[in-house]
Amino acid sequence: MFEELKDIIAAQYNISPEEITRESDLRRDFGINSIELAELVLELEERYDCEIDDKAISKKSTVGEVADYLEKELA
Repeated sequence: MFEELKDIIAAQYNISPEEITRESDLRRDFGINSIELAELVLELEERYDCEIDDKAISKKSTVGEVADYLEKELA
């Protein structure tokens, strides 16, 4: 899941995939704001044909935390 999420973030926010690690902070390292995070959630919902709790995702700060959340929710 991490690799897929990394590819989505890289494409959506024009970030080099090499810069994205599990420890990367979405807000601090990449400047992703709440609106952009909502757009990411929409992209993930569309890609995985599921519903994602916006509030749960907004509490996650790192790419790894989001990947772990998605793995758990999509299992």
